[in-house]
Amino acid sequence: MAAEVSKYFLVLVLGVALGVLIGLNFLPDQVVEKTVEIQVLAQDTSRAAEMFFPAVTTDGDGAMFPLGVEAKLGTGKTLVDLDNLVFVEDTQSSVKKAREAAGRASGADLSKLDLTYYSNTNQLTIIGGESAGAGMTILTIAAIKNKTIPRGVTITGAISSNGSITKVGGVGAKAKVVASNGYTVFLVPPNQSNDPVKEKFCVGEGADKVCEEKETGKVKDAVENVIEVSSIYEALLYFGL
Repeated sequence: MAAEVSKYFLVLVLGVALGVLIGLNFLPDQVVEKTVEIQVLAQDTSRAAEMFFPAVTTDGDGAMFPLGVEAKLGTGKTLVDLDNLVFVEDTQSSVKKAREAAGRASGADLSKLDLTYYSNTNQLTIIGGESAGAGMTILTIAAIKNKTIPRGVTITGAISSNGSITKVGGVGAKAKVVASNGYTVFLVPPNQSNDPVKEKFCVGEGADKVCEEKETGKVKDAVENVIEVSSIYEALLYFGL
């Protein structure tokens, strides 16, 4: 009797094993297609982040300009596609510093990522100085992490490769345009919340027109929340990064 039970049990095990083998050879095509699709998306996926930055025009007026950063798998290249936005030499150097600072702050291996800095502005704008450096660093980290920049927050400040944020010019004019565009949080370098905000007053017309600037307040009074930050690590908190 025991011999017969063992015989039937052996037949049952062999049958189950045979069924599993047959099933593996006839998996539905949909399963294979899904696996391939996920692998392709992982290689082709790009991430981007965009925001507006305050700048100062050649006339000394404040202006907001759009800038974005796209990150995708690559070989560590840095590309620039600015259309009507013109960066002078010192601002171009801040792109390199922004990439280096973003790599340090995020801990990402940027040797495996291509970063493209772009702008879709329709108006010809010349940006001088390094005041977009801190903002470009924020954008780079947001793109790497696939995060969206919150509304109502912007920043000005030069950036160093180690992540320090340093002094820039025209903060008073930038504060005015930041406030007029509805921003409620404006991050500035250390000791610049007390920079003067000036208004231009003119008398006369035509050739007899004479204008002068007068101080009307401080940067800290122009925007609802003006916050001094000395490093990109402090700034990241206000951008949810």
